[in-house]
Amino acid sequence: MQAAEVLRMAVHNLWLRRVRTLFNLTGIVTGCIVLLMTAAGTYGTRNALHALFDSSDFARQVYIFPGGFAWEEPPEGEIIIDAEMSETRRERIRLALASQWNEARRNDNPRYDISADDLDSIRKLPHVLAVVPEATTPCSVKTDSDPISTGINAVSIHSSTLRQSLLAGALPDANDREGVLVDEFLAWQMGYRNDTDLPRLVGQKITIEYRVTKNRVANIYNSLAEKWGQLGVDDLQQQVQFLQTFVQLMGDLDKTTLDEDQKSQLRSLIGNGIGEPGAAPDVLETREFTVCGIFHTGDTNPVAALFRQWFHTVRSGLQVHPDVALEIYESQADAKSFYNATIFVESSIFLREVTSALQEKQFNPQSSLAILEHIDFQIEQSAWVI
Repeated sequence: MQAAEVLRMAVHNLWLRRVRTLFNLTGIVTGCIVLLMTAAGTYGTRNALHALFDSSDFARQVYIFPGGFAWEEPPEGEIIIDAEMSETRRERIRLALASQWNEARRNDNPRYDISADDLDSIRKLPHVLAVVPEATTPCSVKTDSDPISTGINAVSIHSSTLRQSLLAGALPDANDREGVLVDEFLAWQMGYRNDTDLPRLVGQKITIEYRVTKNRVANIYNSLAEKWGQLGVDDLQQQVQFLQTFVQLMGDLDKTTLDEDQKSQLRSLIGNGIGEPGAAPDVLETREFTVCGIFHTGDTNPVAALFRQWFHTVRSGLQVHPDVALEIYESQADAKSFYNATIFVESSIFLREVTSALQEKQFNPQSSLAILEHIDFQIEQSAWVI
């Protein structure tokens, strides 16, 4: 039988049973439409929720807090759960035992901090817009009366939430190293208390003052002496010999062929506080900025409030160009690393990829990823039910 005859018989059969054919065709079309609407609705709902979350910086930020200790998975066979329980409870117990195992190894598991090299490596990750470390430095704003104590830290031009929180002015330009954002409370302390006063602050010059610790050789000596208990035998002998030579040199400085000016400069450089804490006095530095805008730290976006409550600490005071904030922060003698850092991701859909990359680098990232993945799972599950 030829294909043409088969097709002709099928069409003839459908024509003889027109009502049944119409019902079948209607059912097929209706089913296809329902499937398409379900797929489109699921896709649209997921995209709408991600767009809502992306409207808040905090839903597409990752925070790393390496001030604690590195987390390691226990070796195979170290954790044994010999009991009958659900998989979800078994996982919770496993995590608790793994945490206990890490806690027991706390002294053997060294701390890690965020260094400048770490920041550079994170900036090179795909889908990372910016990395802003927590580089807050105490400072004071000089006024006609008493100075106002506050803090200065880095601003991110990628922060849409910060842009929405502006009460006057605008965010500084990406290359503006002299622009500064002022918190509304600091503006209130400076005397700009009425709403109509805030725009007058924009464009004004403000002078800040902060302390810079100058490292001197006396501090190096004291630092070395404080770490004797951490050295091996050979290192300890070499260090003791160096310190003894150093002390003898300073004691016999008048016996050298150096002239009085050279001796004076050397004593000034080294300081006279060998063996005394705080040998290097702090020096006050001043710096002038131009106010670009005034912002507030309250939450008008409910999504921002949700994620701020979980992951974010409010930054207030003064916010300047990240390079300037780091320059001021690193002028402190004990500022060798950073307590935490905020990573801005292009979109919340890339949180999983960025989080996995940070975990591979032995950081402990925290973000809204778990919340977003749970929402995606619920949407997907509802779609399958429909």
